[in-house]
This record gives sequence, structure tokens and C-alpha cells, in this order.
Amino acid sequence: MPKEEKDEDQTDKGKDAKEGKGKKGKKEEKEAKPTVRQPKGPVKDDFKYMIRIADTDLDGYQTLEIALTKIKGIGRRTAIILIDKTGLPRTEKIGNLSDENINTIAQALVDFPSYVPPWMVNRQQDYESGENMHVYSTDLATFFRDDINRLKKIRCYRGVRHERGKKVRGQRTRSNGRKGLTLGVIRQKQAPAEAGSGKAPDKGKGDKK
Repeated sequence: MPKEEKDEDQTDKGKDAKEGKGKKGKKEEKEAKPTVRQPKGPVKDDFKYMIRIADTDLDGYQTLEIALTKIKGIGRRTAIILIDKTGLPRTEKIGNLSDENINTIAQALVDFPSYVPPWMVNRQQDYESGENMHVYSTDLATFFRDDINRLKKIRCYRGVRHERGKKVRGQRTRSNGRKGLTLGVIRQKQAPAEAGSGKAPDKGKGDKK
């Protein structure tokens, strides 16, 4: 190989090495910089970074339509109806709202069953009161636990299935829900072969006298 070609190869390798170091250095600089979340859109002077509604902390950067869905028992459709009832814009950041607007949303959430059709609430004809209710936040887990305990006490089919940890709604149990079981075939260990012979000893045959 001529000297000129060798010199060109060495210079190319040196350039590649420098470029590689430069790329690594840029990546390290990017990783080292702290990521600060910047709000999109206009933000007021009294912006609230965290809002608490129904015992739930909501991110102030999120819009009303998205932030309210973080409350247990409130979905996208329920959140939209709540916002439209209060007259606030759906795309407004919840951190820009005043205390009065937040109280208005909380009150609209309490009165939700009164201005929606019965099929839209998540608890129709309550077992004790017989009323249509919309349960949310920490009350949702309490009602759920009480319903299961009632089924167990009256010893109905669903209650017994809950007690045994089985499927309740008719799902398959042959191929799923196999918790705590050893799956597969367990084979018996074979006895070691006799010394000096390649065959294993016969198990079923006794010694001849």
C-alpha cells in the first residue's frame, strides 16, 4: 500500500475519532442539563401548580378536560359534562382558575346525579338508600369493598367465588387465572446407573433368592 493512501486513511480515522468524541460530549451535555417543564399557552400571575379537588391532587399544567379524569370515578365524558355545567372553557389550564371556579367545579361534582340521566351515574339504585348516586374519589373503594363483603355474607355464588379467589363473571379457568399453581409436568428423577455398566438398575424386579 503506498504511503499517500496510508496517510489519507490515518487522517480519516483521526477525523472520525474527533467527530465521535464530539457527539459523545454533546450527548453528555444534553443529559446533564436539568429538564424544567415549561407550560404551553398563557399562564396567569397567580398560577397554581397543584389543585386539590375531591381529595385528589391535580396537575395545574393540564387542561380541565384532562385534569378532572385523574379523580377516580370520573371519566372523559363525565369531565366534559361537569365543565359544560360550570360554563368554563374545556381547554383552560386548571392552574389558571380562581378559588371560586374551583369551588364551583367541586359543587357541580357533588350535584352530578341531579342534572344527568340515571343511566349515566356509576351507582344506580343503591342497596341501602335506593337512590341513584355517583361515587368518586376514596368513597369508590369503600363502596366496592362493602359490596363484596355483602356478597360473601349472604353466601351467594359470586360471594363464594370471591372468597376462593376464582373468576366471578364466567371467564375461563382452564387457561387463565392460575395463580399460585405449579404449571408443567413434573417427572420423577431417574436413579443413577450402576458403576461399570451403562444400564440403570431395574426397579420393579426383586432379587431372586
